[in-house]
Amino acid sequence: DTIFEDKLITKIFLFQFLSNFAFVTYIAFIKNIISQCLDNNCIKEVADNVSIIFITALAVRLITQVIVSIYLQHLKILEDTEGIEPGVERSPLEEQYSLQGYDAVLITLQDYAALVIQFGFTVLFVVAYPLGPTIACISAYIQIRVDGWKLCQAYQRPEPKSVEDIGVWQDMITLLSYL
Repeated sequence: DTIFEDKLITKIFLFQFLSNFAFVTYIAFIKNIISQCLDNNCIKEVADNVSIIFITALAVRLITQVIVSIYLQHLKILEDTEGIEPGVERSPLEEQYSLQGYDAVLITLQDYAALVIQFGFTVLFVVAYPLGPTIACISAYIQIRVDGWKLCQAYQRPEPKSVEDIGVWQDMITLLSYL
């Protein structure tokens, strides 16, 4: 399982690294050689793109994690309460059963991937976008609150699983730090 997860994490990271950073890297390092940047200022264009990516990524994560979870939870409650007489209150265990199942591997991978990509934007393009670390801090705070809500309100109780460290994600963070 560990080898499979490590390979999956590597593939996810490589895909997201290329899809997220290729465009901004092109603007920062290659565009001025091939063609002209707007007002001969590639740094301004990089800062604009990084700010759009930061804010859009935060909004998309919030929408997918909160609104979609609430909608799916509502659908499951409707399905579970079908055929029950109106006015009958459900027990706390029945309410917990109505929540979505917690997929520890998938949800953890998505959360780590989002944080590592955000770290990459913060570290790699801080010169072009100095406000990036502040927005990353605010985004991380919001993400902590959303994750707490997910664990307490949106999902069934996760099964505890001990781990030694963050695994391959540490290698990805180290790679981004070197870059």
